[in-house]
Amino acid sequence: MKNFLLILLAAVVFSSCSMGHVYGLFSDYNTVNKSHPELLKGTDTIPVCTLKPGVEPKVYIINASQLKTCLSNDENALVYIWLPLCRSQYCYPLPVIQNACKKRGINLFVVARYYHADMMDADYQLEHPIFGIDTKHYKANLVSKYTKRFLKDLTNDGLDDYKYFDHFMYFKKGELECTFRSLDSINQIQPLVASSSLHTARLPIR
Repeated sequence: MKNFLLILLAAVVFSSCSMGHVYGLFSDYNTVNKSHPELLKGTDTIPVCTLKPGVEPKVYIINASQLKTCLSNDENALVYIWLPLCRSQYCYPLPVIQNACKKRGINLFVVARYYHADMMDADYQLEHPIFGIDTKHYKANLVSKYTKRFLKDLTNDGLDDYKYFDHFMYFKKGELECTFRSLDSINQIQPLVASSSLHTARLPIR
């Protein structure tokens, strides 16, 4: 029996190694920082709200408080939690999201859930640079752990567990209005107009 368990354990380890690297489980920050040190930028002394994409792609490392400052000054903002290698029906090319936001007068902020050099080292024609979550700030390297802590801070603990699967989060003046998975839902949003006294109904948080 003991020999059987050892053989089984060895088989599991071998199969895990043979599959290669699994993205999305850990941050891969150190890997990207080692291979592309010029790609990742700290923001301790940088006002992140006014950052614009440069000639060369840069990913700016932030915590939720920094992004909340930007959202609080913005009448209509959408935060997209980007999974660089995701291919599901709810993962969209960044230029498609940017174009949809531009048509609706919504300010888009892209936050990468994990780090991937090849996907981040590209020009997506965004109005703001891509942000990466500061894993040191959240004292975790496991994606699920630091992402949950980041989103709890960003939404003032306003998310139920199942809503962590919603990639889109719509804010008005820093207040979370709704979350959704399908980009088509953006057409239901009625952006706040500064000169208008009308108040739009809140969408279901989903």
